[in-house]
Amino acid sequence: MPPTFTQVADAEPLRPFGILYVCSANLCRSVLAERLTRLWIENRPGLSSDRFTVSSAGTDATPGNEMPRSVARYLQQRGASTDSFASRRLSPRLVEQADMVLTASRLERDRVIATVPTARSRTFTIKELARLAPRAATDETGSALDIGTQARYIMATALTLRGRIADHDGRDDDVPDPTRGRRSFNRCAASVDSAVDTILEVFAISSNVSSEVV
Repeated sequence: MPPTFTQVADAEPLRPFGILYVCSANLCRSVLAERLTRLWIENRPGLSSDRFTVSSAGTDATPGNEMPRSVARYLQQRGASTDSFASRRLSPRLVEQADMVLTASRLERDRVIATVPTARSRTFTIKELARLAPRAATDETGSALDIGTQARYIMATALTLRGRIADHDGRDDDVPDPTRGRRSFNRCAASVDSAVDTILEVFAISSNVSSEVV
């Protein structure tokens, strides 16, 4: 049974909501998601950036690598920052500190949960949560003044929906690593971009957070 909105609101103090994106090398999929999320937050009137912490890591990352040109070019075209990036490897501490862990694929999701088993309830693939979040949103979520509380409620409710949707192919919840040239990368970037936007728009149901980009 999903939690009530009041239960979630009462259990969580008003504090920044931490989002951790995870892929394999922390060079493409998780980087796109991190920087596009920051852009989304910056472009929402009435939403303070101090309500979130957004970061990324890779399950098999080599620390200190720069952002690939293709990723930087896409982000620049979208108006997102490419500054101050260096890849980093996923650690138990990063998972434990995050309120929500969104992975590029089921493989990374399973790696996160194997690393920190207690993170299962707050770990999804990006496309998985994009699929479940609209179903998890209710009229009750719109009563929240704090977007972090909304996010926690929707995430908890989405967990109860996992595996309950008939005829769903789990492969559809993955964003494959783009390894076959520009077309593959463009499909990957568009998939991440769309999923991030869907998730964050659902989180921004509250009337005090405009959905209009400025």
